[in-house]
Amino acid sequence: GEFLPLLPEKGIAGLSAMGSRRGVALPAGLVAIDVQVDLVGWTGGRGFVGEAAALGGLVDHFQASRRAGEAADRPIGILTHHLIMDGATAAFLDRLIALTGAHDAVRWAAVGELLQ
Repeated sequence: GEFLPLLPEKGIAGLSAMGSRRGVALPAGLVAIDVQVDLVGWTGGRGFVGEAAALGGLVDHFQASRRAGEAADRPIGILTHHLIMDGATAAFLDRLIALTGAHDAVRWAAVGELLQ
């Protein structure tokens, strides 16, 4: 809320948050990037949530989006928490990127594209 107007003047162009921030008024120069899947297990050591939970989160999001009739080309956010990323998280992302990058229905976007 009250700190959002300060972010663009400090050079912050994007704000990521779990779920959707649609309907929340953002100041000019600040773009919301929705995140649907968090890869960190916040209980039990702050490590990777595991492949089943990560893939389950993605599948759940796809199913909910399809039921809601949302556009198939909407970005899907995966939160990585780079400062605490472990080897298991990195290995999962490597496999996910390789598998989905070879599929015609998937395109990985650079963060700069999402900030426009």
